[in-house]
This record gives sequence, structure tokens and C-alpha cells, in this order.
Amino acid sequence: MAKDQFKAKTKETALTSRFTVFPLVEKGDQFLCVDANFQFMMVKKERLEEYENLALPDVINSDLHEKAIQAARDFLPADAKDVEKLRFHLKQKGAEGFEAELEKAMG
Repeated sequence: MAKDQFKAKTKETALTSRFTVFPLVEKGDQFLCVDANFQFMMVKKERLEEYENLALPDVINSDLHEKAIQAARDFLPADAKDVEKLRFHLKQKGAEGFEAELEKAMG
């Protein structure tokens, strides 16, 4: 019973399917996105439009995935705890209010 109560309190919001990303904040010709594992990634607008209804190669291909994660770090707080707070926000509340949380974390 306690296990069930814990699950109810920590329910996570699904933002995306396994092979896609959810765009959060526009950064020039790219978007700061999050994947199904709550990894932040930078993805070009054209690629998002091209793969709107398909699996995004940046999620499937490990080389592209690592490059996208590295590119996203420029737009995220340097402190790992702040990044985890952003992930927690996405898991609990979805994308609503994410940009304000990001700006607050960036200080």
C-alpha cells in the first residue's frame, strides 16, 4: 500500500515518445529539446520539421545523440543540480513554465 501511495505522488508527465524530442525553447535556428529520457538536446528547426511524424535520427544514432546533448549544454546551467531541477520540473509539470524555470536557473 505504501508503494502505491509513493507512485501516486511521483507521477511523471510523458512529454514525448521513445524516438522523438519535445521542443522547449527556440535558440536561433535550433530548439533546446528534451527526449524521452529527459536528456536535453539541441536540434535544428529543419530537422524537427522534416521528422515531425518520424523517429528523429538524433535520438536513435548514438553519435548524433551525443553531439546534440553536448550542444545543449551551452544553453543549460553549469551546475548539475540546476539541470536536475529542470528535469524534475519537466517530469512533474511538463513543458508549462519551463522557459521561466530555465531563465531562473541561468540566473
